[in-house]
Amino acid sequence: MQYTIQKDKKDQLGFLIVRARNMIVKHLHRNFINNGHDLTHEQFSILISLVYQDGQSQQELANNTFRDKVSATKIIDSLEKRNLVVRKTDSMDRRVNKIYLTDAAKKVFPEIYEIAQGTMNSAVDGIPQNQIAEFKSVLNSIYENLMKYEKV
Repeated sequence: MQYTIQKDKKDQLGFLIVRARNMIVKHLHRNFINNGHDLTHEQFSILISLVYQDGQSQQELANNTFRDKVSATKIIDSLEKRNLVVRKTDSMDRRVNKIYLTDAAKKVFPEIYEIAQGTMNSAVDGIPQNQIAEFKSVLNSIYENLMKYEKV
């Protein structure tokens, strides 16, 4: 299939994806702030990645959150300053730091997760589940198509 970039940016696929993403990020941050959590979506993505698999290396976290290592390190630094994560030297390789959630993060995470869940529920309100599933499938296909061109 051929895709033609439309004259009107409101019909351009890339524009629509970025616009929707930015609106989700804006609302997520606002909802965190309104509920007493000065947290960015970048910080949330690191925290949720650690909830699913605690003790990841900084490189693993960067890869799992689609960031470069420098950006991930800065986000981890900010979370560490807030006592939400802690770095521990890997017992097998002293050059590697593993990142772990603190007890404070584990305590506050359920509330943060509910705020994020509520934000996403608002974003998809009124959209039938089959359309959401199809949309996710299309986005995954776009990702897979472009991954073919990435260097391994």
